[in-house]
Amino acid sequence: MNIWNQIVAAIQYISEGASHVFSLKHDDYPAVGVQPFDGEPFSNSKWVD
Repeated sequence: MNIWNQIVAAIQYISEGASHVFSLKHDDYPAVGVQPFDGEPFSNSKWVD
């Protein structure tokens, strides 16, 4: 019975780790969205193909 409990504990340990890795509750992603333009517009009036 002791071996069975160790197997169950190992499966539970692995499944908790996998659920943590693949969960969508991570808050460490940077904020995304529209970024302000911080440069000069291209002013060449000649069109190049």
